[in-house]
Amino acid sequence: MNAEIMTENQRNIVVKRHPQLALRFVAFAYHNRLIKKLLVRSTGLLEWRFPMEYVSSDESIHAGLHRMVFEITGITDFYFSQMGFSEQAFNREEVVNDLSDVGDFVCIDYYILLRRAPGLTNHSVIDSRWYTIDEQLQLNFVEDKQLLKRAQATLKRGLNHEPIGYYLLDRRFTLPDMHSLYEQLLDKKLNRGNFSRKMLGLAILNKLGVVRSGGAHKSPDLYEYDKNRYFAALETGLVKAF
Repeated sequence: MNAEIMTENQRNIVVKRHPQLALRFVAFAYHNRLIKKLLVRSTGLLEWRFPMEYVSSDESIHAGLHRMVFEITGITDFYFSQMGFSEQAFNREEVVNDLSDVGDFVCIDYYILLRRAPGLTNHSVIDSRWYTIDEQLQLNFVEDKQLLKRAQATLKRGLNHEPIGYYLLDRRFTLPDMHSLYEQLLDKKLNRGNFSRKMLGLAILNKLGVVRSGGAHKSPDLYEYDKNRYFAALETGLVKAF
């Protein structure tokens, strides 16, 4: 089954046909001008993987996703979007957390956006850690590498129509913070002056009248998103020239 968006009717059919329904997510955070990804591993195992668990029979899909994120990060407020679903088959040695039964199951994939890289909670079953987006040595399984590639491509495609900057940047940020985020999401260099003029020309930012102090160079101005204008601009697409 190819990755695709699962409708509510499809979810109901899948739950009936596949009692083993799993959720998997790629969580991104932006900290110190670096995009980071969240990886976990079962206690006693060496392999780092993306979080994945079965959905309990007494919880909805979204409730299961929120439970998973909260158990690892302690965060309840985050942005998520479904990337698709697929049939999976894992060997016992490859599993993460409670996916310990050999056999096929349906897995729904999400990407998740978190402000900063929150401290991770202790969990009796798993270890968890933030790695930069470019660190690839921790991913030993092809399906995890493919999932990360798909998540990055989804972010890149959705940058002009999804509130990605809003949920990754701090509530107060500088234009250099924003510039660095866009360069990493698009995986290319952007002229800083042109980028700043383009973003300010969209009229989606409020200049706060204060600067970020403590740097060795000129202290940059702090901005925040004008939420109403920003989300309105996403309806038609932010910037299509990058």
